[in-house]
Amino acid sequence: MSDTEAGKSAATEKEEVRALLVLDDEYGANFLIEDEIPNIRTQLLRYGWELTTAAVQEEIRPCPWGARNAGQTSFRPDLRVRDLGDPGRYDVIILLPGKSQAKLRDDPGFLAFLRRAANLGRVIAAWCRSGRILAKAGVLEGVRIVGKPEYRAEYEAAGAFPAATGSREETCPPVSDRGIVTTLRSKFFRTAMCEEIRKTVESSVPRLALRRPPPKSRASALSFAVYARKGQEFEARILVESLRTFGGVLGEAPVSILFPTDSPLREGPDRELLSRLGAALIPFRGDPKVMAHPLSDKSAAAAEAERRADGKTEALAWLDADTIFLDEPGDFLLPSGIALAGRPVHHTLIGSPWDEPVSPLWELLYEEESVPIANVFPMVTTVDRRRIRPYFNAGCLVVRPDRRILRTWYAELARLLRSPGLVEESAKIPRGSLFLHQAILSAVILSRIPKEQIAELPFRYNYPLALHRHCPADLRPESWNALATLRYDNLENLSGGGWKTLPAQGVTARWLAERFGG
Repeated sequence: MSDTEAGKSAATEKEEVRALLVLDDEYGANFLIEDEIPNIRTQLLRYGWELTTAAVQEEIRPCPWGARNAGQTSFRPDLRVRDLGDPGRYDVIILLPGKSQAKLRDDPGFLAFLRRAANLGRVIAAWCRSGRILAKAGVLEGVRIVGKPEYRAEYEAAGAFPAATGSREETCPPVSDRGIVTTLRSKFFRTAMCEEIRKTVESSVPRLALRRPPPKSRASALSFAVYARKGQEFEARILVESLRTFGGVLGEAPVSILFPTDSPLREGPDRELLSRLGAALIPFRGDPKVMAHPLSDKSAAAAEAERRADGKTEALAWLDADTIFLDEPGDFLLPSGIALAGRPVHHTLIGSPWDEPVSPLWELLYEEESVPIANVFPMVTTVDRRRIRPYFNAGCLVVRPDRRILRTWYAELARLLRSPGLVEESAKIPRGSLFLHQAILSAVILSRIPKEQIAELPFRYNYPLALHRHCPADLRPESWNALATLRYDNLENLSGGGWKTLPAQGVTARWLAERFGG
């Protein structure tokens, strides 16, 4: 997306529009052609829009006419269609002209993407034959469109009303109806179509409402909280910057940064930068026993965050500071009937394998927390793919504050760390003391929330960058752009281009390079 920078110079003071341009093999010449009329990409860049290109393949060919008469060559898009993620991050999806577009039309994932985009109220534009893709996606019900005459039966079967079925002799200007913009003759109506798309986007109140809902409604749906240990001030800032940049509808949701009272966040440049990003900075003190035990200090911060969120937000996302957002975290919005969502741990380690008897440590935990055996269910670890009894990663958890899970976790840690039997049992296991806080959290969850009210977040959340090469090949994402949130463990895994362990494209790659080099 190197052309995006040039387009930004022409941007007005209006909020920048994020446009997704989708192509197929044998893409239409008018996308990039150099002739007497500015090509489609040039015209969209002149609006100051941020453009992202996508296709089914890594590289696509021009149509025969473009190759023969305009000297066009293969084109490499920013993203592959399978890595698009949530359509809510885009304001408009534009299906560009092309010869057949069979790959897009036969891609069930892309058709589902279009349906989600339509349900979100996003503007969708289709040039020439692209209307067939919209018909197959089922987003044309009751919509007036312009379409090629040979596909009229497809349009009508999809519930559309062809305003003109067009031939080269007919005048078929672009039509905009219910957020769907269509046209024929991409050379003759090149400028008119771009203008119609622009007008439809800029007049789309639902777009603005979804991208920037009123603060009150955002706050009531979801808030974020992060614990920044002393020395993690930069990590906290990166987390908030990534949320504000890539978080889509949720990008401006409230964020609280909790920190110990001796942290540099009490004053200094990082405090000022986080404040500018709209983060609330909250110092706290914790039980000395808890604060001194490995990694257990985060429970004290989590309890304080939950206490403050109770009555102000429907859901609280509790995250470790080494988290980066890559997409709108829509799965953090808990549906009715769900009280908690989280991810399993990366490795089994001190976990209890499902196909083995419950270990003495977990037996003690279940007894201490009165866990009903019927509430225990299998989950699969992220990296070593073992079936284990519920063992949640404490760095990515979404709770309903009124269920008091995080406050109970802290209270139970304070109690159980003073229980010689449990502490001694954990010390017998490699890394048992280190991860005891996480095991106690899991037991607290199982004792207080029925398993029907617990949801597992998709694999694209909390993905461990440092363990990328150890993840199963069939689950390993091909790029950062396929993820919603990522964990990097420490800054050494990002700096000096270390983030390239996992490829990134477009604006994501540029954002990472600006902060971490490479």
